[in-house]
Amino acid sequence: ASTAAATTLVGAGEGSLSLLKNSTLAGKTFRVKGAGVFSNTGTPTLVAVGGNSAIPSGTKLIGVAAGTSQIGQGVTCAISSSGKLYCWGANSNGAVGDGTSGTNRLYPVAVAVGGNSDIPTNAVIKYVSTNNVTSCAVDSLGNGYCWGANYSGQFGNGTTTGSSYPKLITKGGDSAIPANAKLISVATSGQDVCVLDDAGNMYCSGSNSAGQLGNGTTTSSSYPIMVTKGDR
Repeated sequence: ASTAAATTLVGAGEGSLSLLKNSTLAGKTFRVKGAGVFSNTGTPTLVAVGGNSAIPSGTKLIGVAAGTSQIGQGVTCAISSSGKLYCWGANSNGAVGDGTSGTNRLYPVAVAVGGNSDIPTNAVIKYVSTNNVTSCAVDSLGNGYCWGANYSGQFGNGTTTGSSYPKLITKGGDSAIPANAKLISVATSGQDVCVLDDAGNMYCSGSNSAGQLGNGTTTSSSYPIMVTKGDR
C-alpha cells in the first residue's frame, strides 16, 4: 500500500492508519500497533511519539502507508512535514529500513539516511509505499529507494540482494528509467516495484511470472523496464 505526502484517511484495523484533516488531531496517526504493544484491536490507537518512538513529540505527519500479509504481519511508515520517514512493524527482511533485520519494531524508528543508506541525509521524502517484505520511497529530487526483501530483483538496482538499508533505484544504463527522469510515486508488492515519473511513464521491476511488469512478456527483470503503451 502506498501514499503521497498528503492528508489521507484509512480505516482502522490490522495494518491500518488514519490522518484526520481539519480537526485537533490533524497531523497525528492512529494505528493498531506502533504504541509499543503487540495486540490486535479494531479501535484506533495513537502511534507513539517521543520516548521510545523516533518520532519527536509535536511532529506533524502528512503521509502514511501500511501493508500486511495474509497472516497479519505488516509494516507501517509515516512521512513528517519536514520530509523525514519513519517505519515500524514486521522486520524479518529489514523492511523497516533502520539497518536491522530479524526483530520487529513495536515503536516507530527513523529510516536510515547517509552512511550505508543511499538516501542522502538532507533528503525530503515525498512518497512511501510498503508491504510486509519490501518498502520504497521517493524523494523531492525524484529519486527512488527500496529496502527489505529483494528476492525477485524488485529493488530495480540490477541485483537480487536484499538490504535493511535503503538502496537507490537505478536510472540510466540497463534501466529503462532515463538518467534525468524525476520519479513522483512508487508502489510495492511482495515481488514487484513500480514507479511513475513526471512525464507520465511507468516502470516496473521484479517478478514477471504473470506478466505483471506490463511489457508483453513473462521475463522477470532486476532493472526497471517501461510499461508498454499502445493504441489498444
